[in-house]
Amino acid sequence: PDHPRVGATLMSLALAHRYQGRFAEAEELLQRALRIEEARRGTDHPAVADVLTNLGGIYIDTRRGDEGQAAHERTGR
Repeated sequence: PDHPRVGATLMSLALAHRYQGRFAEAEELLQRALRIEEARRGTDHPAVADVLTNLGGIYIDTRRGDEGQAAHERTGR
């Protein structure tokens, strides 16, 4: 359940939910993917930045700009 491939799969599924406007489900999946990626790869791994970028996009989509900005800043990009 915490294998890196699970994190990547959760992110892909979350993106599908996001594009369907299912933001709450997408956010939940991305939060789970973030926990997996951070635990397995460390907080400064590019996979973590990818999840944070997508999570930030969900926050912006749902008018939570401050949270979106914070997520994007965490990416270091």
